[in-house]
Amino acid sequence: MRLETALLPHIDLRLTVCDSLGEYFVREYGSGPFQTIHNVPSIGQAPPDAVLARRNEPRRLLYHGAFTDTAGWNR
Repeated sequence: MRLETALLPHIDLRLTVCDSLGEYFVREYGSGPFQTIHNVPSIGQAPPDAVLARRNEPRRLLYHGAFTDTAGWNR
């Protein structure tokens, strides 16, 4: 918070992903206004229609990771 307090009033351009965060920084630190750039994909990156048609079907999940038996850790 000290770093935000020291730096925010002196930054030329302030970007955030939502209006409420920008309003918070302005209110809390007295900084200048923020420009909001929404953190959402463009319509061009939407899944194909065949994928969207399956949105109401049951989900299938493939977990590709590791399993660790922690039963003996508390000895």
